[in-house]
Amino acid sequence: MVDISRKKKVPVKLTNMDGNVFAIIGRCSGIMKRSGWTGEEVHAFISEATSVNSYEEMLAVVLKYCEDIEESDEE
Repeated sequence: MVDISRKKKVPVKLTNMDGNVFAIIGRCSGIMKRSGWTGEEVHAFISEATSVNSYEEMLAVVLKYCEDIEESDEE
């Protein structure tokens, strides 16, 4: 298993987006890919984010690897 715990956080606009779990994970994983994360690293993130038991736990995983930014800052 790949260790992604030391990866730099990717900038993602999370505020005011669809609160659907899969929409959030999809946005984050897409930006991770564009930021140079390998497929294996992105898969590790998705596995961790989808293995939790609640929406709040999923958000905690997302915020572990993503930094919520303002819309004007997003690429």
